Amino acid sequence: MQERKKGKLETHLLPLSVFVILFALTLIKLIDMDLWFHMKSGEIILERGRFLYEDIFSYTAAGNLWLYHEWLFGIITFKVYSLFGASGLVLGKSIILSLAFFIIYKDSRLRGTNSGFALFILILAVFAARFRFTARPHIFMFLFVPLFIYIIDLYRLKEKNYLWLLPLSGLLWANIHGSFILGPIIISIYAIESITSGNKNQLKLLAIFFTLTCALCFINPYGYKLILFALGFGKESVLSSITEWRPTSIHHFFGAFGLLFIASIMSLFFRGRSVKIADILIFLLFASLSIKAIRFTALFSLALAPLIASNLEKIYSASQGLKNLKLPLRLSVLVLSVALLATVGYGEVKKEKMLSFGTGQEAAYSKKGMDFIRKHPITGNMYNTYHLGGYLIWSLYPEKKVFMDGRAEIYGHNFIEDFTKNASPDKWFEATRKYDINYAVITWSGKGLDPIGDWISKSPGWVLVYWDHAVRIYVKNSPLNREIIERFGHLISETPWAISRSFIIDVLKEGRQDQLIRELKGDIESNTGNVKSAHWLGMIYYELGKKEEALKVWESTGEVSPDADIFSNIGNLFLEKGEYNKAALYYRKAIIVKESYAIAYYNLGLCLDAMGKKDEAQKHYRTFIKYADGQYADVVKSLKKRLK
Repeated sequence: MQERKKGKLETHLLPLSVFVILFALTLIKLIDMDLWFHMKSGEIILERGRFLYEDIFSYTAAGNLWLYHEWLFGIITFKVYSLFGASGLVLGKSIILSLAFFIIYKDSRLRGTNSGFALFILILAVFAARFRFTARPHIFMFLFVPLFIYIIDLYRLKEKNYLWLLPLSGLLWANIHGSFILGPIIISIYAIESITSGNKNQLKLLAIFFTLTCALCFINPYGYKLILFALGFGKESVLSSITEWRPTSIHHFFGAFGLLFIASIMSLFFRGRSVKIADILIFLLFASLSIKAIRFTALFSLALAPLIASNLEKIYSASQGLKNLKLPLRLSVLVLSVALLATVGYGEVKKEKMLSFGTGQEAAYSKKGMDFIRKHPITGNMYNTYHLGGYLIWSLYPEKKVFMDGRAEIYGHNFIEDFTKNASPDKWFEATRKYDINYAVITWSGKGLDPIGDWISKSPGWVLVYWDHAVRIYVKNSPLNREIIERFGHLISETPWAISRSFIIDVLKEGRQDQLIRELKGDIESNTGNVKSAHWLGMIYYELGKKEEALKVWESTGEVSPDADIFSNIGNLFLEKGEYNKAALYYRKAIIVKESYAIAYYNLGLCLDAMGKKDEAQKHYRTFIKYADGQYADVVKSLKKRLK
């Protein structure tokens, strides 16, 4: 009995370990901007007790027909976020995906695949699909497609009849995501196989449940219109504006998806006449979708995983040469397989730099920017970057309405293209007149502003009044905005990132320091803990000889937002005063925040030298040399001679 339990434990240990790793791979912080308009829609549906049939969130498409077919997703995510926050949404999404992985694994095993082959292909499929593991309605597509295939496989391979689950799943699917149309298509594929094999009983049952599934799909707020929408009528040109709907190009095949695509073709080819017609049709369905649009490469990988694993297993079993490999060669094959998974997996994870591991909310959202708009007197119509629309809806509706957002179908192809791919100065300035735009909320990234944001930033007709790590807010330079411009407007500096010590010296020479001080104080007021603004404000005070004022600014900022530069600045002030203990304390703080902060080690060494701690000082000098990396060449050269 104990040996049997031990055997079961060992049998389940590998799959369990793999599923823990796969669960971890799905833990991606909230990054998708569209999620937020879904949650706001869910909130409004619950508040008003009725569905949404037209646009209520924008002023540019107000009243346009909107088939919000993902209404159930909106309600679910709103309630989860309200109760459990961002972590609850991430964990909920990961549980749904893990359930999908489990179904895929079970289907592979049902088809006769051994655990090793099933897990290998599943891991590869998860790596290929990971770029789509964001908190959006399509997550349910990754669950329902494998579920439909598995339920039908249970019936046709094991005569276990759970087909009654298909119409119920179809009903749920039709109110969560537009991909529900795939459910009846999958059933029809297996019905075709029943016709070719002459299995009349199977055909009869599949026909009944196909009809029931189709009928229940009509139970949605929009009736037949949603069916037409799901079939693609009238939305092709709009979807072409969206990157994920564009055709898959050759470079997308270099990675896990490409390996699975080739493996599926090869496995079907080598199976020859023993391949079932349903497997060929399933391949053709998802292969055509994956070539048609980038977003479906993930679905192809997950949907085809059981088929690929099963076919590879059968090819292996039929090959006596492979089966008769000696142990060392088998181990070599195993090592190479693991190495392949690790290499491909590392490449896929590294490729998606925007997807951060974690259970919280990504820093791409600007809560402080939204608070700024709510608190201060900015009126009139807003322009916003396309990708910001969803978060603006969540944060500002109903007080503010957006210019555009991720619901491309309600705005139309030309409108979206005019302010994204085909943006031009003429179109932008025409839009400001047509829509009487008074302020603009622009996405900011490390790469800079988008073209429209760049034109706004360089135009004297617009003034920057707020900036942070994620957004820039500009207002029209007009009497209507005089109050906010006087309080927060950047009339001298675009942002603190554009300031340098030489810039400050020039401002002091020109006598414009009061204006620059006001701008930087405005930054700090609107964005508490604004490190860069505090750094330069302190520097201005320092250059003016107001060192106590500089110290106050830096100390108050350091308490809110620990920063290496701020702590180093404070250390420098105490070093000048000869207060070495205090200076050393702040240099150590700077090093804690940024371990490779070279100059802090050097200055800490100076403090320790002055306190008579020569050995400890030399240790920090050596660390300074290690991290100097080509900087401070003269100091490094002098120290090297001294430390010999």
